[in-house]
Amino acid sequence: MNLFKEHAVRDYGAAAARIPVIDFGPVFGGAPGALRSVASAARHACENVGFFYALNHGVPEALIDRTRTKASSLVMIAAPSIPM
Repeated sequence: MNLFKEHAVRDYGAAAARIPVIDFGPVFGGAPGALRSVASAARHACENVGFFYALNHGVPEALIDRTRTKASSLVMIAAPSIPM
């Protein structure tokens, strides 16, 4: 039994539609009540889904790219047989 194949996503569109998208823009824009609202959405996503997509988070694209490269390198060291 191959768990990766058994539990693989078959419908990527449906899977993507279930990922919570949280917009951090209102927090950085100083909108009243935004911090509480975003924190509540993040908590719900983390407790019920396990992750979320952060929109307008303010992290520079260059840092994201470097982090992704490093993370991929670590995965390849730890599990070279898993395709990335």
